[in-house]
Amino acid sequence: MLSSVDLKHPLTDLIQINKDVIIATSKEGESLIEINLKHGTATDYMNVDKGLTSLTYDAASHTLIAANSQKNVVYFIDTEQKK
Repeated sequence: MLSSVDLKHPLTDLIQINKDVIIATSKEGESLIEINLKHGTATDYMNVDKGLTSLTYDAASHTLIAANSQKNVVYFIDTEQKK
């Protein structure tokens, strides 16, 4: 094991958006989680609602797609502008 990072909630999905950053979801948390591989940290990336269950990432458009199974909603997030 190279290192470890403590998390607030169990993860439901994670996806790498660049060489240093992984974005993760948790059904219980109210934000996406940014895991920074270079710094070895896990911080809130963006506030959303509870219930996030899966992620996908389109590198060409820098769009992160997050599914919320509790509200039956899909979020489209521009990772370059974080909105």
